[in-house]
Amino acid sequence: LANPVLCTCRLARRLLPQLRSKSLDALTLHYGIKVKHRHRALGDAEATAHLLTRLMGELSGQGFGAADQVLGFQHKRKSEIVPSAAHLTKLRETVLPQVPHRPGVYLMKSRSGEILYVGKAKALRDRVGSYFAAPDGLAPKVRELMGKVRDIAWEETPSELSALMLESRLIKAMQPRYNTLIKRYRTYPFIRLDVSAAYPTLGWSSEILPDGAEYYGPFGGRRSVETVIETIGALFRLRSCDTATLHSAVAHQRPCLFYDLGRCAAPCRGDEARAAYLDEVQRVRRFLSGGDESGLIAELEAHMAGLAEQMRFEDAAALRDKIRDLKKVVYRQSRIAASINEHHLLLIQPTADPTRAELFFIRHGRLHAQAVIDESGIDGLRGTVETVYFSGTEAPPHCRKEEIDEMRILANWVWRYRSQGTHLYITTAHASPDDVLTALRTQL
Repeated sequence: LANPVLCTCRLARRLLPQLRSKSLDALTLHYGIKVKHRHRALGDAEATAHLLTRLMGELSGQGFGAADQVLGFQHKRKSEIVPSAAHLTKLRETVLPQVPHRPGVYLMKSRSGEILYVGKAKALRDRVGSYFAAPDGLAPKVRELMGKVRDIAWEETPSELSALMLESRLIKAMQPRYNTLIKRYRTYPFIRLDVSAAYPTLGWSSEILPDGAEYYGPFGGRRSVETVIETIGALFRLRSCDTATLHSAVAHQRPCLFYDLGRCAAPCRGDEARAAYLDEVQRVRRFLSGGDESGLIAELEAHMAGLAEQMRFEDAAALRDKIRDLKKVVYRQSRIAASINEHHLLLIQPTADPTRAELFFIRHGRLHAQAVIDESGIDGLRGTVETVYFSGTEAPPHCRKEEIDEMRILANWVWRYRSQGTHLYITTAHASPDDVLTALRTQL
């Protein structure tokens, strides 16, 4: 074919010079990519595609975004790639050999000790070493950064997830000049189920308030949360009218157009409709907490297939996107961010040491503690379990931006790596710390 070709082997030779072998087996092992049906055409193709996304992530982190830059990078001579500046040669020879092959955060410092850049890595040696393989003619911002770096420090973490969280905290605290993203705590929207009203309604809010409502999230942005609310509105029959309109309809016993369209349970019809409406609220609550209520997603997928058979491809594509958003909601909510005030979770993540695991203790949707243990250390967690889950404390009235940022990181991580790690939900079935420790022992 005449189109340009991007070679994962060529990219790996330039991005990962420390690896002895650049074979597909070695590279998938390095990145922890699980390969099914290895040495079969489809299996090898899928493994190569996953590998390409990882390599493109490395390139993106170094400032390479344009296609022509990436295509040119794979053909650079090694002599063009290795930095020749004396200070970089010194760092490569004296500092780089000391950097461990473990997860962690690295800090690039100037001559005066200023923190210029903070990054995280699954394997610190490989990530830091990749900066010394950047081509001189590309990525001007990275080249400028490396021209000012005089020292590199690092902090090991038990897992890549804890490295990601530490990176976020350090960037916001230190404000390094070469970190262009996540320097400020963003505002993330939540779905808000107003259960304080006689006939609860669904909306969204940019913050969590002590108003008696139930909050679900956080979501990535306003568009995302509005799409989910719109789709839920089409699936469940909650009212969308304001309080004044509702009172007017009750007074005249006259349901609105949404009732005729099957989009509202019409609580305005009188007290006999209240029980049915509250049942609908409970269905919404279960769905937002991660339950696929009555197989609704399966029904939507069947409808999408029907639209495709009718050659209504644009409608099918629009429904496909909504299904994707709903699947993400169902999975994420069930794993990490169900109703914030009721959510208690023990997140178990593997570490670089296969005999140990890192634990994230989450109560009321907020991260309260972290610990690294092996199987023999479970009994030593009794005090932490008692403090976090059995102290009887109520949910804080406000949710700080730092806590919401950690919720977002945890939720995104669990969604992205949903086939890895273990999640232990702390429910009423775990009546005592002993019950939690017993359940934890079975998971490790």
